[in-house]
Amino acid sequence: MPVSLKKAYEILEREEKVIAIAKGNSMKDYVPNNSIVKIRKFLPEKDTIRKGTIVLCKVKGKVYLHLVGAVKSYGKRKLYRIENARGKVNGWIPEKNIRGILEEIIKQP
Repeated sequence: MPVSLKKAYEILEREEKVIAIAKGNSMKDYVPNNSIVKIRKFLPEKDTIRKGTIVLCKVKGKVYLHLVGAVKSYGKRKLYRIENARGKVNGWIPEKNIRGILEEIIKQP
């Protein structure tokens, strides 16, 4: 049974993959409301996140399945600008706030 995005964020701390339900319309061009999605754990040593990658992340205490709009590098440290499909910027976050990467939309409503 699919879990909420908030629960998926917690699960990915200890598991490799999770099935979740994406709620909301801010990403509807990419992930329609009530879609069932598969999210895999983000592994910084293996994964490269670029502009356009859809990530499960935490911004200012809220969990989002949103786009990376930009990446800034400061030596080994990276910051990611998180935004929705409509261009609203949620904020800049460090790598440690990214928990997963969208792997597949299993079912759309």
